[in-house]
Amino acid sequence: MAGTMPIATRSCGDWYCLVIGGPHAGEIWFDNRSGDGMPPDPVVDDDRELTFRAWYECWLDECEQRWVK
Repeated sequence: MAGTMPIATRSCGDWYCLVIGGPHAGEIWFDNRSGDGMPPDPVVDDDRELTFRAWYECWLDECEQRWVK
């Protein structure tokens, strides 16, 4: 995907990508073409596209809930 940088994987061939160029720069998109063949989609929360910072903060919150007691 031109204009993106993979930043995390969810499983075999599924990637979270940071868009680094174009009108969606700074957003996180999910690429699951290897699984369901659908085109990449923006990652959304409450109907808004997540920026890298928002995505990262959600990830940290999930880690904290799962691992910190």
